[in-house]
Amino acid sequence: RGPLFGEFDHVAWVTMTDRGPRIANLGLAGIHDEDVANPQSHAALGALANVLQITPVVGTAETFERALVNVQLTNTTDAPVSLRPTVGRTQGFSINGLESVELVAGETRSMVLELKPPAPLPYRDIGIGSIDWLLTSETNGRVLQFTKTTPIMPLTTHTIPKTATPIVVDGDLKDWPDLPYVVTRQGDLSSPETEPQDISFRFGLHYDNTSLYFAVEVTDDSLVTDSARIAREQDAISISVDARSSDLRAQTKGVSAALSDGTLAAIAFTYLTPEPDPAADGLLRFLETNDVAMTRAVERTPEGYRAELAIPATALDAQAGSAWKDLRIEVRAYDFDADQTGSQALYWQPTRFGNAPLTGTGSFTRGE
Repeated sequence: RGPLFGEFDHVAWVTMTDRGPRIANLGLAGIHDEDVANPQSHAALGALANVLQITPVVGTAETFERALVNVQLTNTTDAPVSLRPTVGRTQGFSINGLESVELVAGETRSMVLELKPPAPLPYRDIGIGSIDWLLTSETNGRVLQFTKTTPIMPLTTHTIPKTATPIVVDGDLKDWPDLPYVVTRQGDLSSPETEPQDISFRFGLHYDNTSLYFAVEVTDDSLVTDSARIAREQDAISISVDARSSDLRAQTKGVSAALSDGTLAAIAFTYLTPEPDPAADGLLRFLETNDVAMTRAVERTPEGYRAELAIPATALDAQAGSAWKDLRIEVRAYDFDADQTGSQALYWQPTRFGNAPLTGTGSFTRGE
C-alpha cells in the first residue's frame, strides 16, 4: 500500500553509531528515513480510512431492477479530506451518482448511489462490483494519500426450496434438475482473478425435514489430488453454513481470528475433494467431528468433479437454538494445477473472512 503504511519494496541501510543506529530505507523511488511510517501516521491513516461507510441494501424480490445505496462521509480528522471515487469493476449493473467530495474538518455528508442493470436480472446472476476511492489529507505537514477499494453489489436473501422427493447423496446429481448459482468469475475483491476455463463451478441447494443438501459441479482443467495431502492442499470445494443468530451471522473477521475464536468450529464447515481419504488436518481438528456428522459423495468427471453434501438439520438447529430458518452460506473452489506451485480460490461472493467483506452476502432462508 505504499511508504505511509510501511509497505514498499526497499533495503534497510543501518549504520551503528555511538548514539545508536541510524536507519535509511532505500526504495526504488528514493531514500526514506526511519520515520517513514510511525504511530502518528498510522493513526491518521486509520481515521482517514473510516471517512466513508457504505450501507448495503437488501432487496426482497428474486429479480433486481434498481437499488439506492447510501454512502455516509464523516471527517473526524482535524484537516480537510478530499475523496475522488471511480468505478473499479461491475458485473451486471452500473453504478451512478459518484462525485468528488471535499470535506472540511468535522463535516458530515451523504452520497446516494444508484445501482441498476441494463434489464431486470436475477440476483443470483449478479457479481461483485467495486469503487476505488482516492483519499487525500495531511497530518503534521505530511501529505496522506491512498486508495481504498470498497465492495458493492445488489443483495437479496435467497430462498432454499424444499425437495418433494428424497435426495440420495451419491455424487450422481440425478436428483438435481437445476444448479442455479453459476460462478465463472472471482466474487471476492481481495482474491486474484481466475479464468473460467481454468476453474469454475455451479451449485444448488435443497432441504427436507432431515437435512440441508448441496450439489456442486466443478469445471477444472487440471485436477490435483493426493491422499498424503490434507484437503486444503489439493483441489476442493469449501462450504460453510452459519445458522446462528443474525448478529453472529453478520460478523466479519479475518480467517485467523475466526479460527482462534472458535467461529469456524461453531458453524458447519467442510471441504469436499475428489480424493476420498485426504490426510487429517492438524490445524482444523474440528473437521473430523464435522465430517462424521455430514454425508458426502464426490465423483470425478471428464471436466472436473461433482459433489453432494448433506448437513443434518439437527446440527443447524443446534446452531440456531431452535428450528433453523435463516443461513449465511459461503461456497468456494480451491484450484491447484499440476504444473504450478500454490493455488487460487474462486469465491461465489465476497468472503466474510477476507480483507474485503460485505455485510449481507450469502444470505439464505428456508422456503415453504
